[in-house]
Amino acid sequence: MMAVGLLPEFARIRSDGVCGTLLSTLPPTTGPAWASFMTGRNPGKHGIFDFSKPAATGRELISYHDLRGETLWSMLSREGLRLGVINVPVTYPPPQVNGYLVSGLLTPGEASAFTHPRELRQELLGAVPDYRIHTWWRWPRRDPKELVADLIRCESARLKAAEYLLDRLPTDFFMMVVSSTDHLQHYLWHLLPTDEEAALRLAAEARSRPGGLSALILEFYRLVDHVLGLVRQRVEPDGQLFVISDHGFGTLDRLIGINRWLQSQGMLRWRRPPLLPRLLRAAARADFLYLRRRLRSPSAVRGRRSSLATVRDHLDLSRTLAYAASETEQGIYLNSAADHGELAEDILARLRGWRDPDGEPVVGSALRKEDVYHGEHLAAAPDIICLAHGESSVFDPRPTARLFQRPGRRDKGTGTHRREGILLACGPGIASGAQSQGARIYDLVPTFLHLLGVPVPDGLDGRILTELLSPDLQARRPVSQARAPERDAALRGEVAGYSVDDANEVANRLRDLGYIDG
Repeated sequence: MMAVGLLPEFARIRSDGVCGTLLSTLPPTTGPAWASFMTGRNPGKHGIFDFSKPAATGRELISYHDLRGETLWSMLSREGLRLGVINVPVTYPPPQVNGYLVSGLLTPGEASAFTHPRELRQELLGAVPDYRIHTWWRWPRRDPKELVADLIRCESARLKAAEYLLDRLPTDFFMMVVSSTDHLQHYLWHLLPTDEEAALRLAAEARSRPGGLSALILEFYRLVDHVLGLVRQRVEPDGQLFVISDHGFGTLDRLIGINRWLQSQGMLRWRRPPLLPRLLRAAARADFLYLRRRLRSPSAVRGRRSSLATVRDHLDLSRTLAYAASETEQGIYLNSAADHGELAEDILARLRGWRDPDGEPVVGSALRKEDVYHGEHLAAAPDIICLAHGESSVFDPRPTARLFQRPGRRDKGTGTHRREGILLACGPGIASGAQSQGARIYDLVPTFLHLLGVPVPDGLDGRILTELLSPDLQARRPVSQARAPERDAALRGEVAGYSVDDANEVANRLRDLGYIDG
């Protein structure tokens, strides 16, 4: 859409500065990716591999308290810089930063203590009464125009909040996440333009049917473009502006039943045939009365389970050697007292030799966790990381999953994550026309610190993206390094963590977004 003039602010940044790709984590999952962004470290060091973590009762949701290692917020706060942070995932409970922070995805809701300072919540909701952390939509069931209109309302309120806070509270570092693009692309990827010709068709359809779906999609992206323009006005002329994404996007056209395959290999046994879960899922998907959307007061979620339904609930672990626990992890856990090395090599060989009915490879990448992550929290990772051949397929660990199936639009949507996200940057000290060379999401923390004149701590996995910086800036500002704090200096908030009701509400939101099952 940039190329045909539909997103002028994005096009302006690309013209004036740097445009390139940003590699996400492997796999490109929201929780670990944002944790890696905040810390400049890989998941093996910060300990976040998914939206949930193994627990005695199955799996539990992660929160900011699970993040290990110092974050960008504490690095900047320690230097006395003032922060303004809005809607970054995995920031609940909000840490006590020098400035303000409004938490994002994995926040229970607007009734929770979702801001630092804590009293900012009441002030913000007073100034922007319709502020929302999330849309309530599950996968679209009625007119998808309702979904897009709801996302527009959500981002419009977030824009008002950003304007209010930027006017009221000066900052040295400001960051805002526009999360509705992720929701829209998961749900309606099949309707979004992926080349210039398709973008022109979308614009023509929007002109011919002003109230139609194409017009709303275009309105949504123009709102995102407007948000970018607003932030750019506040940054210019002295500051740098970065546009980043935690991952890219593309078509989802196939689900692969990874646990079904492990069962066919004699490595997994169910405790009972998965007929009942299949019936329950079908009933939940139908939701003829739209109760999921209507029953959304805090009292509506009380009394529901506090732990997440897991694949392990359905397994006969005494006869299971390996299993996949979570779709977003895209990994396999080994469940054997014997030598894991020999079992892992056996599974890796079988995965690499797996072919679909057309004779095509099913697996694009199958790696031991040691080849993907490193650090003191490596033990918490799945033993094998397994990505499907071609980025348009994902492994589905649900007990009800068939070996190969097309995703239903009402079940999984039509879009899924890609590892290559976007990186745009402009402003003083940014080399106009430069190209990022294999930039990774880990690299942003050291780059931001360098631009702000803050010494870069040792122990980070990222590097300063010097290729994006002008020769003049590089000459004036040599790299400065410092020892990382010996203790975990990630700032913690005043809220202890999730209550049972909070955990239920967050889990229900993740189910509505299709990120977790059950």
